Amino acid sequence: MSLSRREKTAAVVTAAVVLLWVFDRAMLSPLWSRYAADRDLAAARQQELLQAGQLLRRADRLQEEYDRRLASGLALPPSQAEGRMVEEVQAWAAEAGLANVFVRPDRADPDAGLRVIRCRVTGEGTAGALVRMCWLMENAEIPLRIETLQVASPDSAADRLTIQFQISTLCLEALTAAPSRAAATTQELR
Repeated sequence: MSLSRREKTAAVVTAAVVLLWVFDRAMLSPLWSRYAADRDLAAARQQELLQAGQLLRRADRLQEEYDRRLASGLALPPSQAEGRMVEEVQAWAAEAGLANVFVRPDRADPDAGLRVIRCRVTGEGTAGALVRMCWLMENAEIPLRIETLQVASPDSAADRLTIQFQISTLCLEALTAAPSRAAATTQELR
């Protein structure tokens, strides 16, 4: 059986198309998919590397911030941290213009290596004085948190407000206990 030239051409073209299709499915498509996946993975790794570099550049600044916070009160013994908080609150109240300020420290609670020192503060003043006092406390150098805040007006004019709030500060138990252990070790060596 002899094929005409036209039939031979059609058979060759069909065979070529089938071979190209098989080559594409078996070789090109998997290679292209692998290339795209590798390219995406390389972009993700490049982004991770960029973020790691930024973190390393920030590490010195973050260490300085941590050291500053330790020096500003976190590393103080509990009695000194409490005293500093009371002094700071009284100074802020005077600066804000609050009158009849009463500061009463509460008992300190240990909490996972940190000691939370709470203090209740009451006073009287205008709304502006209250806002100024809150701003001073929020921007304090010592680690300070306003836990509760109550504002009341003794009269309907509301030109004078009575405020009550509870604040807390932290000190590290490990840092405050370490000097006493070191002193005990020094005495044992003598």
